[in-house]
Amino acid sequence: NDNSNNNNENDNEQLNLNSLNFVFHDKENTKKTINVKELIGKSSDQSYVEVIRELIQKYEVPESQHFHLLRAVLTSRSYSTQRDRLNICLIYLLATTIHGNFVELDTNLVFDLIEILKMGETGKISEELQSNAMLALEVFTRDKHRRGIPNLVGLLGVNSYHGLVPRLLRKAVGSLTGVISTTKASEKYVVSLLELVLVIVSWLPNVSSFVSSTLLTCLLQLVEYRSEPFVKCNLTAIRILDLIFESFNSASNAFRDVNGFNIILNRLNHEVICWNGLVTNEKKNKKIINVYKTKKSI
Repeated sequence: NDNSNNNNENDNEQLNLNSLNFVFHDKENTKKTINVKELIGKSSDQSYVEVIRELIQKYEVPESQHFHLLRAVLTSRSYSTQRDRLNICLIYLLATTIHGNFVELDTNLVFDLIEILKMGETGKISEELQSNAMLALEVFTRDKHRRGIPNLVGLLGVNSYHGLVPRLLRKAVGSLTGVISTTKASEKYVVSLLELVLVIVSWLPNVSSFVSSTLLTCLLQLVEYRSEPFVKCNLTAIRILDLIFESFNSASNAFRDVNGFNIILNRLNHEVICWNGLVTNEKKNKKIINVYKTKKSI
């Protein structure tokens, strides 16, 4: 749950961190346990050195355990807040995305990534974490055969109207275009989702029903969207449309049924008008600058 509004104490109570307790044996070989809250410290302003010094004196930690205590303090503080845990997740997901094509990854991770996206629908996971989960999912999608992931199309719910990816796509695009009255999705989130869709269309078999039922409509809504300069969204949508026409013979009929040709032509006409306006304004500005320079020189 990426809810960073809670203070440290409440935050620690929400998540069971007892596995981070530090267990050791003192000089008399008596087993002792230092609770994770004590490892974190009384406040964020308290330094690692102060925390360790207090714990050594209070629990009589033997010198042989000092380094292990330091590691326990550092680890506990790394998990002490929701934001800290989120950062660790983000680092792990980015490492998965970067190195996933070169090393063997636990294929069970794909289930965790899908779970992140499902939790994102309820608002319990930030868009930032969802976006990185989508990037990591791209790795598994490209290389699903070598990794032996069964039925990735089914796991992502691609061919079902109410499946995971179609739901996320309709909600994200609808939030941008105003079709759905919800918090507007960020450009990074929408682009990450579209990049995942691009990989799905490129690498997964038997996704023609997804293309014809959900994808074309959402892509054309993005192409038609002009309220904000979400250029990356528009460009990625165009890339997917280009791929669809190369890979799916039935796409032209579905494209015609949703008035796709007129939408593309209208957008092209809009871009030409905008470009001509920019060129005209640039020429006007150059004339004004030249006149100013002339007057100044006179």
